[in-house]
Amino acid sequence: ITERCSGEQIAVGINACRAICARTPSSLVAEDSNTLNEDESSGRGASSISVDVEAFARDLAGYSKHRDRSVAVAGRSWTNFIREVHPSLLQGKDRGTTGSALHRAGEKPLRYGEQRVQSGVA
Repeated sequence: ITERCSGEQIAVGINACRAICARTPSSLVAEDSNTLNEDESSGRGASSISVDVEAFARDLAGYSKHRDRSVAVAGRSWTNFIREVHPSLLQGKDRGTTGSALHRAGEKPLRYGEQRVQSGVA
């Protein structure tokens, strides 16, 4: 997804990223250094590619003010998705009211197979 692509290609790319992250929200969380050290010590030898997820999310959110309407709509849908799933990846102006509250609470996406369990009697 670059500025050199046509507006239609940018919109498709942003929507594809949103669909991928919607199916695997754990891809938005950077792995802990402890996890990486355990993988290296186990002898797997798997190469890990480090991606700055926060910069990636903010770059795609910046497309919400693009001159092409389809790109702007795709950028806004990406921003709304990140607001719901992992609001701390966005800048303060893009978080919104509920996103800021979730950011203060330290909300992060669930790992694969995790569930939120209510404690106490309802």
